[in-house]
Amino acid sequence: MGIQSSPIPAPPADAGTSAREAPAAIERQIGFERLSSLYAITEPMLFGGFAFTVVTGVLLASSVPRLLLATWLAIKIALTAARLVDGRLFLRDRHRSLRQRHWKSRFVAGVVLDSVSWGLLSALCMPTADPAINGVLLAALVAVASAGAIALSADRLTSGLSMVLVLGPLVEQQALTPTLLARYTAAGLVIYGALLFVEARNSHRRFTEAMRLRFENAAIAEERRRALVYAEHSNAAKTRFLASVSHELRTPLNGIIGMTQLVAVETLSTLQRQRLDVLRHSAEHLVNVIGDLLDLSRIEFDRIELNAQPTLIAQTVRDVTDLLQPVAEERDLAFEVIFDLGLPAAALMDASRVKQVLHNLIGNALKFTARGGVGVAVAMSDGLLRFRVSDTGEGIPPEAIERIFDAFEQGPSSTAPARSGAGLGLTISRRLARAMGGDVTCRSVPGVGTTFEFTIAFRPTPRTPTPRPSLSEELAAAGEASAEPVARVGRVLVVEDNEVNALVVRGMLEQMGVDAELAVDGEQALARMGAAAFDLVFMDCQMPVLDGWEATRLWRARETRLRQKQRLPIVALTASAAAGERERCLEAGMDDYLSKPFSREALGELVDRYLAV
Repeated sequence: MGIQSSPIPAPPADAGTSAREAPAAIERQIGFERLSSLYAITEPMLFGGFAFTVVTGVLLASSVPRLLLATWLAIKIALTAARLVDGRLFLRDRHRSLRQRHWKSRFVAGVVLDSVSWGLLSALCMPTADPAINGVLLAALVAVASAGAIALSADRLTSGLSMVLVLGPLVEQQALTPTLLARYTAAGLVIYGALLFVEARNSHRRFTEAMRLRFENAAIAEERRRALVYAEHSNAAKTRFLASVSHELRTPLNGIIGMTQLVAVETLSTLQRQRLDVLRHSAEHLVNVIGDLLDLSRIEFDRIELNAQPTLIAQTVRDVTDLLQPVAEERDLAFEVIFDLGLPAAALMDASRVKQVLHNLIGNALKFTARGGVGVAVAMSDGLLRFRVSDTGEGIPPEAIERIFDAFEQGPSSTAPARSGAGLGLTISRRLARAMGGDVTCRSVPGVGTTFEFTIAFRPTPRTPTPRPSLSEELAAAGEASAEPVARVGRVLVVEDNEVNALVVRGMLEQMGVDAELAVDGEQALARMGAAAFDLVFMDCQMPVLDGWEATRLWRARETRLRQKQRLPIVALTASAAAGERERCLEAGMDDYLSKPFSREALGELVDRYLAV
């Protein structure tokens, strides 16, 4: 099966490129926002200005020649209509942001013509014979100049032009009038115009700063959004890649490990058995590395699954220490396990994850200790279960203690083989411990030894599980049982498209005395299940023609349709270790789940569970 991929968004722009391009883009955005705000205020200004024009015309009717006044009013009406049309055209232009220079030129031209029309009022109509009319005109022009300067302050050039063109002719007219009052008025208008210009400039600066802050924040937010999307897609692609590669590796590994288990029960020479053990251990090590990579990926995405169940604390620890006791004996190391007297009998915890962390810590201690011994102490204090693993190894330098918890990092050692392991064990152990409400910490004295403390939150359980035999007792019992194999009664169908894996499963079943038949895909499996009675089906999930999930759904639908009283047990066989794979199989109607590569013992447990012995 090939590795499928999906398109990944382009990565965020390089920081240097962004730094060069961002200011220019932001300036363009500010320019367009400035132009849009000018056009947005045009319509209310024009309607207000037209009303003011009518009032001014009425006041001037008795003091200004009718033809002159009519001409001025006609010009104002034409300019107002033209600017209104221009504003509507601007709003209809879908590409106006790309034609800023064009629209700004039109807007400035409209403002200039409108301002000139107001400025001409003082040049053509003042002074009149009526001082009151002169005062009204002066006040009107100052009001128009003030309103224009403030309303147009988003653009400094337009605001300044409007003010000069409206007040300029009035200042000139007052300055040339040979009276003290007129010259005093001219001076006052100049001072007022200067103050108005300063205020308009400040308003322009505030507008620009506000827009720049807005667009810079928007640019930062967009850059972060793109970076987040890219990271999410990259991580999703990494997860899919790991899941797919894991499946592709687990399938042949199941064949390798399965075949070694089949051959192991045959008569072999000592050398052949040693070579077979090397092959099996190498394959199992690769399986562990794949499992570590998948665990790290799940932890990074906060997808780690914890299955807390009532668990015997001491027995959980003994399961690990009994398994590693032979390693200590082989290395001639003392191995001691101490349980505190106040330790509770049971707790609510994920036993498999606790074992995973303990196996890593104790395994490391044994691996990195050449002389002396390893001790395991279990106690409870401050609401935490504490597992201490101490060794008499060469120790870890102080500067390396925190670094060993980083992914793919390994502590310096002359004891263990160089680069032994992938360097993920402590990273995963610490993150698992934290997911369980605790932590993994380290204290070390170079030349003396190291102590790792693994803690989890203690959660009391209302019931204490029934103790089961220890690992050593189970192995002894298994040895006695293997001396006289018991044949299982039943007929099993193995649905597997991989020829090697099919041979492995069939071979293991035949060694157990089980009659097994093969099918290579879901369609063939349904045909055989419908034609003959089977007591158990081992169903691969990913197959050509018809996959295992759909085949199971179709079979369950058939059972319901025919109202069959006896449900046929179907167990999933899959090389996928992706999160949610078990749930997917159970939802499809399967009864159990066995992940490849699997051991002969694990297969035997399922056979015993579903077949009559």
